[in-house]
Amino acid sequence: MECIEWLFFDVGSTLMNEEKAYLHRFHDVADAVNETFEKIYDMAITLYKENKKGDLEIMRLYGLSKLKWYEVLYADTFEVLDELSKKYKIGVIANQSLGAVQRLEQKGILKFIDLVIASAEEGVSKPDKRILKILYYAKGHFHSVKMSFCAYHYLKSFILDIANLFSAYL
Repeated sequence: MECIEWLFFDVGSTLMNEEKAYLHRFHDVADAVNETFEKIYDMAITLYKENKKGDLEIMRLYGLSKLKWYEVLYADTFEVLDELSKKYKIGVIANQSLGAVQRLEQKGILKFIDLVIASAEEGVSKPDKRILKILYYAKGHFHSVKMSFCAYHYLKSFILDIANLFSAYL
C-alpha cells in the first residue's frame, strides 16, 4: 500500500461552517432593511437557484455595502486537523478572499497547515485547472508525492479534475 503524505482541504463548508455564516448574513440584511428573515432567506434561495450569489445580490438590491462575514469553524475542525497533522502534511486549496492565511491563523488552525493556496492571492479560482498547476509548482516535485484531497458537497467534479490533471504530471 502506498503512503499518503499530504491531505488537502477546502475552507468553506469543509473547515468552516458556511451555513452559519450565510444565516448570520441573512439576519443582518433583514435587520438592516427592516424585512423578515424569512423574506430575505427566500429571496436569496431564489437567486441562488438562478446561479447568482443570493446574499450579495440582495445586498446590492437594497443598497447595502458588504456586510461582515462570520467565519465559524466546525466543532471538530481543530481536533481533526490536530490529529491529522501528526501523520500528514496538510494543505488548503480554496476560493477565498484576500487574507485567507491571516483568517486561518485567527481561528487557530494555521499551525496545522503546511501550505495555503487561496484564489484571491493567486488570481485564479477553482475549478480552473491553473490553480492545480500553482500547487504543482508551489512545493516543487509534487509529482512524486502521493496525495489525497479532502472535500465535501460542492467539489465532486473538481476532485475528478484534480485526478485528471495530476495524472498528466505523473
